[in-house]
Amino acid sequence: MGAIDELIGDKLTSESEFDDKLNYGIVLLNDAPCEAEATIVATGVGRSGTTMLARIMEESGLEMGKNLTTNTREIKRLQVIVKSNERLVLKSFCKKQSRLTPKWGFKLPAFRNVMRAYEGSMLKPRFIVIFRDVLSISIRSNIAHGNELLSSMRMVIEDYAVTLRQIEELRSPVLLIAYEKALQYPERTVAAVVQFMGLNLSEERIAKIAVIAIRNADPDYLYQHTSAQREIDGTQNEK
Repeated sequence: MGAIDELIGDKLTSESEFDDKLNYGIVLLNDAPCEAEATIVATGVGRSGTTMLARIMEESGLEMGKNLTTNTREIKRLQVIVKSNERLVLKSFCKKQSRLTPKWGFKLPAFRNVMRAYEGSMLKPRFIVIFRDVLSISIRSNIAHGNELLSSMRMVIEDYAVTLRQIEELRSPVLLIAYEKALQYPERTVAAVVQFMGLNLSEERIAKIAVIAIRNADPDYLYQHTSAQREIDGTQNEK
């Protein structure tokens, strides 16, 4: 049995195979093996932990594109493409990247609202969607931007409803991650993401990535967005 199998078992937990004793906050939908060619997309509501996913993906050795934003680890060109709803441009961008690197990925919170629309524009897409509790997201928004708490909570709930509708319509594999459980079980979370991406890392490397990538109140992330940057990033709860 390999290092990943020892951490998470023979396979990821599917929708109908929950452990009746422990909740690890990891669920796999539309299960299918990850092939040598794949596009891995990390997304979720703004401030839910998508940057944490990006760090796991990068530290695992997955190619994440060029010209990334410094703190949020997003491809600047993709930010603009999705914001402008340029589906053909995105298809061309992804096709070019897949020729350069058959297996690659990107992180973009704004993609949560267009997953189904752009699913067919990517080579063998696989989605990782992270969920964090509504109050935590709203408090972070309040701290960073002064947004009214209850209004922010309402907006996050509405945003989650849209995200769930997108997930329900996807045909590609989807890995759901609970942010709070990732903090509780960091190595298991890293192992699940690594397996979902079709990579094979040692137990020692997985443990190191867990320390590097999974941490709450990351000082590298806690900064003030400008209004323009928040709009590009797809961050919710703007005034």
